[in-house]
Amino acid sequence: MNREVSVSPIDLVAEKRSGLSQSHRKIADFILGQPFRAAMMGIEELAASASVSAATVNRFVRGLGFDGYAQFRGASVRPFHGTMAPVEKLRGQKVRPTEADQIMRESLRRSAANLALSEQFLIRESCEAAASAILKARRVVIVALGIAAPLARLAGDLLEPYCDTVEVLDGRGGPERMIRRTMRLGQGDLLIALTLPRYSRMTIDLLRSGRDQGARTLGITDGPDSPIAPLCDIVLFGAAEHDVLHGSCVGLLALTESLAAVLAQRQQTVADATELTKRILPHLFADDTDLAS
Repeated sequence: MNREVSVSPIDLVAEKRSGLSQSHRKIADFILGQPFRAAMMGIEELAASASVSAATVNRFVRGLGFDGYAQFRGASVRPFHGTMAPVEKLRGQKVRPTEADQIMRESLRRSAANLALSEQFLIRESCEAAASAILKARRVVIVALGIAAPLARLAGDLLEPYCDTVEVLDGRGGPERMIRRTMRLGQGDLLIALTLPRYSRMTIDLLRSGRDQGARTLGITDGPDSPIAPLCDIVLFGAAEHDVLHGSCVGLLALTESLAAVLAQRQQTVADATELTKRILPHLFADDTDLAS
């Protein structure tokens, strides 16, 4: 039975709670008490939070009438789509200004609003899970296309110092190369997908394939209604609203940078930083006053 369209999962859980078993009631109580957090969680995270097994969670959602956890999660995140609208509408303008500085000022304000909203949607458990997954992964593969593709290359550079192997699939070499590389994904690997509106179908397909092959999946996207959210074990959100462009990269860029900051704080030693500075010093610019001092 398809519950995605006609019935809210929250309403369904509330309706069925009294007739559930003790273990299923634990899941129901967690979902009803923290619906947003529950909607953001992968099956293992929800199981741990409710103190049950992943198999119990799977039986729970099937008992509600869903085909599986992915379908249940997809329906669960849908009610939160509206909260990903801009924090504040630009007011007092009946006609959009055409002056370059005004358009740029509006764009900067929208970027600031996106950053504020991205911070609001941070969940401690998801942040910890993302950092842990990166540090534990045998291999990290980053997939992104469209306007997110440059972010994938930056993410690769930011994460590379803290990972054994990082590979970036951003469309270079065509679909065949991307498919061939993701076919090697499996247990112990982490697949990171970055996507923004307009969402890439290939990113979604590669993410689904990697998950089915046993890889962990981390999504960095614009909001709970993103099509990759139900396919990911862990999801981080960077708001991407823009008044002119179809999407903004600022939120995802800031999220990726902040995630790299976590890894640097936990993995990089003072000795490492000192040695790196020593080696790159001859290649850095220094004016005469710096050299004299």
